[in-house]
Amino acid sequence: MSKERTIDDAITLAKKYNVALQAVKKEKNEYKWNKLEEAEYDFRVKLTEEDKNNLKKDRKELINELNKEQLHLIVARNIQNIFIFENKKNDGATKTAPTKESAEMLNKFSELIGLLSKANGISTSQIRKFLDALRKIKTSISKDEFNPSEVLLLQVKVAYTAGRNRNLNFFYDVMKPAIEYGSRDKFHFEQLLRFVEAIVAYHRFYKGEN
Repeated sequence: MSKERTIDDAITLAKKYNVALQAVKKEKNEYKWNKLEEAEYDFRVKLTEEDKNNLKKDRKELINELNKEQLHLIVARNIQNIFIFENKKNDGATKTAPTKESAEMLNKFSELIGLLSKANGISTSQIRKFLDALRKIKTSISKDEFNPSEVLLLQVKVAYTAGRNRNLNFFYDVMKPAIEYGSRDKFHFEQLLRFVEAIVAYHRFYKGEN
């Protein structure tokens, strides 16, 4: 993985691999593009001629290449950037909320993870299990005091799921530090919840498996 790659570059690259996974077909030992424009529209990206030459490969090879890029590490190493808050005054009351920059980064990070989930054939239900667990904790927070151990134990759930499906290793690498930040207090937890909700939303947007 290039150290100079930005999150925007990573998103674009993930989109291109998804286009290839959707559109490239092997016919008589030759790879051809099938409904390329449709795939480009679905992922909001255009392939250059160089891209087309480089991405005419079978599905397994494309997935292996994409995973070797380790794009998810851009998110894992910078996850703290979505947990930045500020105090805002509204009608005399002070409210703690994520900064604009934090919200923008959450949006980009979740889009990339949604794209990687789509490329690896991860189903919405696999991610939703984790989201449902977070929502159960949110319900308990509204009734009782915030319990960080409840949040931290979710790392075990993610590790178990990734252990059963190696294609989810990238998800574990991202969620482990995200859960650590999300366990700090209720504001961090709510941002963690928003992050996972956004991943599910992007996964659906890019027509991930149900």
